Amino acid sequence: MKEVKLKDIPELRVLGRTNGKLDPLTVFWHASGIEVSVRASELWLEVSASYTVCEPWIVVLIDGEVLQRRPLAAGTERILLFRGLDPGRVRNVRVLRDTQPMQPDPEMVLQFSSFLLPEEGEFLPAAPYKRKIEFIGDSITTGEGSIGTGEDNEWSPIYFDVPLSYTKMTAELLDAEYRCFSQGGWGAYVSWDRNFDNAVPRYFDRLCAFLKDSPEYRALGAYEPWDFASWQPDYVVINLGTNDCSGIYGYLNMAADAKESGGAVDPRFSLVSAEELRESAASEHRIRAELSALAAAGREFLKKLRAWYPAAHIIWCYGMLDQPQAETIKHILEEEVVGEYRRESGDGGAEYLELPATLPGEFGCRMHPGPASHRKAAALLSGHILKLESGDKEDRGGACR
Repeated sequence: MKEVKLKDIPELRVLGRTNGKLDPLTVFWHASGIEVSVRASELWLEVSASYTVCEPWIVVLIDGEVLQRRPLAAGTERILLFRGLDPGRVRNVRVLRDTQPMQPDPEMVLQFSSFLLPEEGEFLPAAPYKRKIEFIGDSITTGEGSIGTGEDNEWSPIYFDVPLSYTKMTAELLDAEYRCFSQGGWGAYVSWDRNFDNAVPRYFDRLCAFLKDSPEYRALGAYEPWDFASWQPDYVVINLGTNDCSGIYGYLNMAADAKESGGAVDPRFSLVSAEELRESAASEHRIRAELSALAAAGREFLKKLRAWYPAAHIIWCYGMLDQPQAETIKHILEEEVVGEYRRESGDGGAEYLELPATLPGEFGCRMHPGPASHRKAAALLSGHILKLESGDKEDRGGACR
């Protein structure tokens, strides 16, 4: 057996944003990792993990099939990817991080350093992808809740799953290399729990600045500016708005309910009466002002995305998780975000696309979309992109329902 460092494999394909270092490779993002084509009878990977609250999970795909999904113990270990296979056959191997950047754990780090394979084993160039897609979103995009049962409601790394997400499904249907930049609970303007700092666009220009500031992450370059020229996607798919809806409409009512029932109330509302909370939550003036702020934040993000990705087609999606005020949010995204941005800029390469709602029987756990819902979204999104490329769509930059 021989050990081969990642830095010594010219054919290695790194997936996802990284700090540029291969010895070791720090894997910051879900759906990020490594890909190789290898001819060998067995293959091992040396990995290192550290955490205190949220253990990292990985998924191993061989020739596109998920053959392992596992959590990692703290420390350094060699894990078996496969063994006892035909030594003359070339196999495509991907090892991906299966969990998003986990804010509650400032010590969670995942790194890959080397492969171990028989002396006669060899790495070969992987087949090129036809397209590149970047997905920007929230828990739906991270695949949270896509695995597990309807009775499972704990927030845990075990319930995040890359292969069952619409992002991977879409990428497979389009033969695309893809990246994800998303964080559960966050929005384009405000998070589900009304934290205005937790807005995804505010962090997009850095490597992985979602993570809480720590010496470890700072040393790894997590807060450094991102070099957009290093990877230019053909398509940018934004799936944000669901948590903005909750943050704008729902959270104050939730706080009022908790106060009335004697439950826990966010400290920000501890001195506010339930009646005042309800009055504030129902205030048309406040809601309209916040919807306008959401629209402004969305338009500003589109302007920045166009500057960073001048040739990409941008698709803003919404709709997989229905909410009482979903129609209003759809209107804001379609007309006041994408529509107004197009009118102001003349940019026909941005559009709104409504995704299918998750129906009864299609949910996973934590009231999130399950695999069936993700498959519907992937089918619609990939089909739409193929129509764009074939020229079937009359208005290539128009809004779609």
